[in-house]
Amino acid sequence: MEGVGIPYSLIRFEFPRLQLRVFKLHTAPQDGVSNQSELAMNRMKKLQQGFTLIELMIVVAIIGILAAVALPAYQDYTVRARIAEVLGLMEGFKPTIVENLSNNNGSGAGTCSGVLGVTTATVNTSSITCVDATGVLTGVGTTKANGVSLSLTPRYSTGGPVTWACTTAAAANYRFVPSECRH
Repeated sequence: MEGVGIPYSLIRFEFPRLQLRVFKLHTAPQDGVSNQSELAMNRMKKLQQGFTLIELMIVVAIIGILAAVALPAYQDYTVRARIAEVLGLMEGFKPTIVENLSNNNGSGAGTCSGVLGVTTATVNTSSITCVDATGVLTGVGTTKANGVSLSLTPRYSTGGPVTWACTTAAAANYRFVPSECRH
């Protein structure tokens, strides 16, 4: 490239996937700082600013409000899931009670024959009992399930299906139980 007289700013090296350009650097005058370098410094300061205190406080307040709403809703949700386990265990005894009612033409004696219930507490279920004369199943949740008590009462009709009524004793527990048990 000697003697060609091509300025450095115009030299290009081209490769199939790579382009390299060589540019001539212009130096600032020695007697003071040029306007270009001042602008560059101002741009750098703006990029390094970050967040103001009020912006951070607003974000913390929004997170606090969301947490205040979400935590109670989540706690109710977990209790509802625990009650669903109690109800699910009770549902397992229903076919035996229906068969006993059908075999006895709806008479209450022996309705709970073959239903052992739950006498050993699980994590969410304290106990499940069956009243032999009526076939009523009663399930009680543990303290993790707020001690909610559910009752499933069979209704026998001759020649028809056995229907079940789900109830809970305390109205304060209505938010934890399924909608069909809110009576």
